[in-house]
Amino acid sequence: EFELKWNAGESLAKLGSPNAVGYFLALSDKFDLKSYRCVTQYYYVEGRNQHDNVTYNTLSTSMDQFINMTHIFPDYIKIDVDGAEESVISGMTETIQNPKLRSVVIEVSDKSEPAISSFFHQAGFRIESEHILTTDGIIYKNILFTRK
Repeated sequence: EFELKWNAGESLAKLGSPNAVGYFLALSDKFDLKSYRCVTQYYYVEGRNQHDNVTYNTLSTSMDQFINMTHIFPDYIKIDVDGAEESVISGMTETIQNPKLRSVVIEVSDKSEPAISSFFHQAGFRIESEHILTTDGIIYKNILFTRK
């Protein structure tokens, strides 16, 4: 039985995808200018709060647009976007239909989980495993969807 490791490298090796390449992208449902806040870790910097918030402005694109532009097609996708899950999956309607895509790990909240699960189930994926996490009383989970 597959035990999901939440470290992407370990998970990819277990899934048979040892040649992982990371792309740092702002993904959404369309090409757009987005602002997002990122929590920093300044615990060791004297005079700074441990968790500062920094705002970044960046261009975003959809997964479908990125693949059409680069001709790079993934067999594994990891999505951890802190609340923007539905926007990201709305931009991958072509991607999800391609049988080359074997699995997706996505972090969801209890609010976003029903829509996310429905999207992947309708595309022929099943839940392989899930890992429940709690932070400051907020429950969320990482779900591994694999193609049936």
